[in-house]
Amino acid sequence: GMDFYNQYLAADFIADGLSGAVVVSPDETDEVLAPHFPNGFSISANAASYPDQIGLSEQAIGTTGSFLYYSSGNGDAAAGVYNFTDTWKTVYVPFRMESIPTGATSVAFRNNLIEVTNNWFDGILTSNELVQNMNAIAPAFPNPAKNMLNVPVGTGKGKISLTTVSGQLVKTIELNGSQNATIQLPLNTVPAGMYFLTSTVSGTPVTVQKVVVQ
Repeated sequence: GMDFYNQYLAADFIADGLSGAVVVSPDETDEVLAPHFPNGFSISANAASYPDQIGLSEQAIGTTGSFLYYSSGNGDAAAGVYNFTDTWKTVYVPFRMESIPTGATSVAFRNNLIEVTNNWFDGILTSNELVQNMNAIAPAFPNPAKNMLNVPVGTGKGKISLTTVSGQLVKTIELNGSQNATIQLPLNTVPAGMYFLTSTVSGTPVTVQKVVVQ
């Protein structure tokens, strides 16, 4: 019962969650997964999910952390926790994945979270590679940006480009395959306006997100 919840899911039960929609945002105190979500990132869990409010268990074994937390009346109760050692790993999110709204951003978040977690469980990704993959799916931040844009990247070869809405290249960074964290794109010479951040892998450019420079 509660021992499994505490020791293996790395969670403490606090209370039943709100029956209304809640906002899920990064837990800024986490040093493993949360840094790879941009500032202001959020999704809304559907009212039908009735998400539980949880916290990190002090009894958990191994490396633990909360990478998402609830707001909108749920305080700092966690919405997602992980726990891993050399021999096992867990991720616990106390709301139903299908309850996440059908907007494109929310669906992309849900699908990426499920895919990356499954690959971690199946041994396709190591714990370190899990963090790299969270880097790869996280948008650049802050957005709007002023002097610097932080671009999370996974390992791989290609390039990251910043272009105007008309397609003019403004900034580019070559990826040599060694990057596995957040790289910085200086914006001090970039005029204020709307831009597209594009990732090119194997010669194919893909627009990642719109970026506003102030």
